Amino acid sequence: MKAKSILPLLIAAVLVVSISACLGGQQTQTTTTSSPSSPSDSNTAVSGGSESPQQATTTTVSNNDNSGGVVDKIKDLTAAIASGQAYHCTYTYQGVTSESWIKGEKFKSKSTVDSKVGYAISDGVWMYSWVDGEKTGVKFNIEDMKKLGDQQKANSNKEPADMNEIAKTAGNVECSIAAITDGTFTPPSNIEFSDMGQLLKNLQENLAGLGGNDNTQPGAGQNPDSNPCAYCGMIPDANAKQDCLQSCNQG
Repeated sequence: MKAKSILPLLIAAVLVVSISACLGGQQTQTTTTSSPSSPSDSNTAVSGGSESPQQATTTTVSNNDNSGGVVDKIKDLTAAIASGQAYHCTYTYQGVTSESWIKGEKFKSKSTVDSKVGYAISDGVWMYSWVDGEKTGVKFNIEDMKKLGDQQKANSNKEPADMNEIAKTAGNVECSIAAITDGTFTPPSNIEFSDMGQLLKNLQENLAGLGGNDNTQPGAGQNPDSNPCAYCGMIPDANAKQDCLQSCNQG
């Protein structure tokens, strides 16, 4: 499985949790709705690798809940984060099953595509991402990337995706209370992480020096603000970079 197969899906899975974290502060009430499910219902309990039908339940937890109670099992990533409790969650996004360990603004995610396993960790300040078996990964400052996202939105003619709609696409969400230590959110010390913020800065400086005349590859020699394919230049691995350029050009 090439890098292009796992990295975009890993990033997408991480975005679900990141977006849910942004939306978490918007929870204002606690509601629970149930409806009978059938054996073919996509909302099924997973235990020991097998699936069994159960009541389809959605729970939303209020930030203003003064009862002090804890919901043991919920089916809403936003609610898990808003609760302030530590949860272990599994969910599906774009056909990939992922699991996350959530504790406030911190989380760790694991996504598997065929034999490739990708990880992401956020300690609330930095986001780290890597693929199992690789010696290198990437990291970025969350605040810096938020600013970059705002800049991209301002310079883009395309309508930005609705955050609520993106968050809703996470399916088969199962979250349970878990004992999670802060060490869970510490990136591995044996992996070298490249700073995407610094890579982007270097890319922009290099493009400015080239005068935007190198167009031998899709997205090369162009301003990232006008062509997202240029961001592929931030990827340090040559094969992954080429896969990114090819995928971006096909899109």
